Order: sequence, then structure tokens, then C-alpha cells
Amino acid sequence: LLSLNDKDVAVRLKAKFDEIAGITAYGQYLELEFTHIIKDPSKVDESYYYNIVKGKTAAYSLYGPIDFAAIIARQNDEVIRAIEDIGMHAGIAFQIHDDLLDVLASERLGKERFGDLYEGKYKMIIAHDYDSACKKDKALIKRIYAKNREEKNDSDIAELLRIIKATGSLQYALGKRDDEMRSAIALIGKYAGILPSNEYSIKLMQDILGVIARDPIDITSLLRNYE
Repeated sequence: LLSLNDKDVAVRLKAKFDEIAGITAYGQYLELEFTHIIKDPSKVDESYYYNIVKGKTAAYSLYGPIDFAAIIARQNDEVIRAIEDIGMHAGIAFQIHDDLLDVLASERLGKERFGDLYEGKYKMIIAHDYDSACKKDKALIKRIYAKNREEKNDSDIAELLRIIKATGSLQYALGKRDDEMRSAIALIGKYAGILPSNEYSIKLMQDILGVIARDPIDITSLLRNYE
């Protein structure tokens, strides 16, 4: 950063880096806090999930890197705020999409099957699942989530999947993902007069809208087969 010729750019870049690092660390802390300390879906709610995702995904993976590029390109703070507003919604959509893939298609992506469920991570799917479950299933979810990863077995995961299917939690999450992407698209229109009008802005918006299309897997079709 100090090697940049433009001192003002270097200062802005350092300040933004520190800001994004703090937001990301807080989101990551919340995820680890739930996974290793709280371990109980009854103690948190969907807002907790959003706070995780806003930090560890939206800031770190979406708008943070774009902010850095915009600052280096000497864009003003109004442009940065527009990028962050759009990127927040796109980043949330990205994470919900990834959560759905963990249940529906993790093996196709070379990931551990149901890795998030074994880890005991708090996802929107689980937030809705617990809130919508009957009393008996709520108690079962709590018992499974109280276990450490190595204590969970295939039967535990099968029970979680049964409840997820019964509560329609995958369909709920898919709807939330689409809501976030619609919000991102609407904001692109709102900020059309603020973002630079050039080929790079167009490519940037295309990339943001493509965050949930980074693989050839059709979530809707998979979900239809899952029902």
C-alpha cells in the first residue's frame, strides 16, 4: 500500500482494508461462536445468520474486493457506497445459494456431502427448519446440534434432512435467495446515474449478477427432484 504513488489512494485503500477485515472477522467470529459454543438453533434467529453472511461472504467475497479496485481507480465515496449496497444483497444471495448446494449437490462440486450439517453451522435453512418444526422435531434438532462433529452419524443427518424436507426449508431459502438477487438488480437501476458509464461497469454488474451461476448446477431442478 505504501508503495502506491498516490498517497490519498493509499490512505483510502488502507482504511477500507481495515474496515473490511473488521467486518469479515466479526462475521467469521459469529459463525464459529455458534458452531463451537452456542450449538443451539433455539438461542439465535435468522438475523444472526444475516450478520454472519454480511461479514464473511458479502464483505469478504463480493463488495470488498470491488471496493479496492474502485478506490485504486480513484472513484469517489458515492460510487463505493453504491457498490456496497448492491454487493451486500448479491453476497447474501451467493451464500444462500451455496447453502442450498451443500444439501442438494455438494458431491458434484467436490465437497463433502452435507458438510455444513456435520459441522453444525447455522444456515438459513436451519433457521427456518427449527422455527417451522413441531415440538418433537425441535427437540431432535437441538440434540443433534449439541453434538460435536465427530459424534454425529448418518442417522443424525438423515433426521435433519427429513425435517428440512417436511418444513419446506429449501424452498424457503431459494425464495430468499431470489429476493436478494431481485434487490441487487433493482439497486443497479437505482445507481445507474452514479456508477461510471463504461464497459467496465457493465462487466462488473454482469459479474455480480452471475455470482449464483458460477457452476452449471440448476438448483430449481434439483429441488424439484428432492421434493
